[in-house]
Formats: sequence, structure tokens, C-alpha cells
Amino acid sequence: VAADDSHALSANADYTAQRSDPIHHDVDLRVIVTPPYGCQVLKVWLPIPQSDFAQQVGENTFSTFPQDIEPQIASENVYGNRFAYFEFHHPQGAQVIRHQFRAKVWNLHWHVDPESVATVGQWPDEFQSYLQTQSLKDADEFEKTLKQIVPHSQGAAADMRRVMQWIDEHLQYDHANASLQSDASHALAQRRGHCSDYHGLCATLGQALGHPSRVTYGLALFPKNSPSHCKMESYLPPYGWVSFDVSETQKL
Repeated sequence: VAADDSHALSANADYTAQRSDPIHHDVDLRVIVTPPYGCQVLKVWLPIPQSDFAQQVGENTFSTFPQDIEPQIASENVYGNRFAYFEFHHPQGAQVIRHQFRAKVWNLHWHVDPESVATVGQWPDEFQSYLQTQSLKDADEFEKTLKQIVPHSQGAAADMRRVMQWIDEHLQYDHANASLQSDASHALAQRRGHCSDYHGLCATLGQALGHPSRVTYGLALFPKNSPSHCKMESYLPPYGWVSFDVSETQKL
């Protein structure tokens, strides 16, 4: 299926998934930052969850201890992520940032039919940041691996299915040996890592194949060792952004 109408493609469109089973969570997040000895100014950026089709986030409340700091709220201009920025002057010991909010989240199901996923000849400019791959330490090995996984493109749905299957078969979940940075080079070289490494490599492979992909971060609202979690999303028209959990967490 070809998608000739680029006007129907939007990188900022809401999810088209079917929502079900809404759950409310009262989130009380504590961040403890210990500055290095002799630090004059400690600068901290804290991401702020935003409301969208998948989640509704209530008012954000911030407090700090022992210094009482009022954060500045701003957005970065590449992806539109919002942050609370804190400056602690002459900090003495650890500083605690408390972030409280109420969230309503839904289970999402896209009911994707691979045969219905359209092929896009030319992506609009707004997708270029989602088609730009990471800088890779071993570009030759990456290209070799990419050719092994997808010798010939068969469209976004089939290509990404092969990529995710390869990731699942060749990577081992390892929270100790992890980059903590969604590092495709780490995942490719070590063949291990945690959720961000799985999804960082998966998204980078998708981008190299010409399929807009990204890693989305947030809180895992189910029991696991770490409260943080991420997923990989690919833009599959006409479904838009479709979310996948490729790491070990999917087996929950």
C-alpha cells in the first residue's frame, strides 16, 4: 500500500490505539542528587510527563530539601520535551527533589494489520529527527548486521518485525552491563543491556532502514526492580506511532 498524501502524516499526531482498562496512579518521585566536593552550583534537569492520548497527568508539584528552590519550567526545541530546571548554589551535601503528580493511564492496542501498513516515498521534514541514526562506533559492523537482518526491504511492518525478532534472539537483558543512555553501539558490541539499550539499537536499525523510530521514556507502572522504563515506537501509517516493548519486560 502506498501513502502518497504526505499531508496525512504527522509526527505530532495522537496515538490511534484502542484504549482500555484505565488505572489511576498517585506518583511520589524522590530524586537524590549528591554534588561533588567543592561544587559551587549544582544544576539538575528533571523531565516532566505530559498529557496525551495514552496518559492524563494532573498538576505537577515540586519541592526540594534542604535548600528551597523554585524550578524553571521550559521545553527543548527538538522533540518538545518539558523539563524542570533547578539550580542549587553552594550545596552542602545531598539535595532531594520531590515530584508529585496524579496520572491516569490506559492499556493500548493498535490492532495493526501488517498488510495495511503503507509505504511512504518521501517523509515530511518534521520526521527527519526520527530518521537520523545515532553516531555509531563501529559503522561497518552495524551495516553488516543490518544487511543480515533485512537483506531487502519488504516494507515497514515486515522490516521492523525482523528487527525486533533479531533483537529478542541476540540480546541478553543485563541491568549491570548497561549504558543507561539508549546506546546502540553498546547493545551492538556487548549484545546485552537493559531496556534502553534494546530499544536504542532497535530504533537505530529502524531509522537506518528509513522507518521513523524513537525511544520513549517514562515510569513503569507495574512491579519491577527499577521504576523507570522505556519503549520503542515506529511510525506505521495509517496507524501512526505504534509502541513496542522489545526488552525482557515484555515477558511480564
